[in-house]
Amino acid sequence: MHIVTNAHLSLWMGEFLLPDWDMFQSAGYAGEFHAMARTVSGGPVYLTDSPDAQRFDIIKKLATTEGKVYRCRTHARPCPDSLFADPRRDMEIMKIFNETPYAKIIGCFNCSYSEKGNIALTCSTSPSDAGAAEGRYFAWSSQKGELGAVSAFESVYVGMLDTYTADIITFSHIANGFALVGMTDKYNPSAFIGSFVLERNSNGLITVSVVPAESGECVFYLEGTEVSVNADYIEKNGLYTANCRDRLIVSFKPGPPAE
Repeated sequence: MHIVTNAHLSLWMGEFLLPDWDMFQSAGYAGEFHAMARTVSGGPVYLTDSPDAQRFDIIKKLATTEGKVYRCRTHARPCPDSLFADPRRDMEIMKIFNETPYAKIIGCFNCSYSEKGNIALTCSTSPSDAGAAEGRYFAWSSQKGELGAVSAFESVYVGMLDTYTADIITFSHIANGFALVGMTDKYNPSAFIGSFVLERNSNGLITVSVVPAESGECVFYLEGTEVSVNADYIEKNGLYTANCRDRLIVSFKPGPPAE
């Protein structure tokens, strides 16, 4: 109930202070489950690992190589359909939302418990769960990757989550045919962006400039033609994975929305 309690307290207390969701151990039971909860919380992230018991594969998804954490820009709150639910008793996914300057974030947590063992629950969510009322969004799963483009009230299927497992869904707004997902080696990819600028010239050409928190793979979704990228990249169905170092520059002419 730790995560459920924190989310509800954050709803009330986050209006006048920054809630602290407490420390956790990366190598402990459900270490990644708790790491994702701290990612969504918007609060400080700190661990109490023993020197000989650390999950660096988890820690690296929380911070840069220099140890800097890029947080959500506000306090987390339960999604409307989780507000009055008891995830342990009702056997429902606990959904918690937050945001970065560039995306809506929804954490999906299976907090169910049974003495008989694992309880796998199905999970779906939509941008509207995080307060979106209009527009189109590109959905990205921290566990599975691409989930596709959806409207504000259109749900994406996250999948089955086992007991004490989680996923974080990033909904990046598609504007002018472009959606920035971010640095996808992190649980919260859009948070690890230093700056993002989109400009349109008189000829209708759009130029996007992205400065990452550190070098790595930057993912973005694009609906357009005459695409130029100043880095090595792989493209599939409008989804680009680029090797981003100091600055990523993308130019294109926007096209019609993908079907």
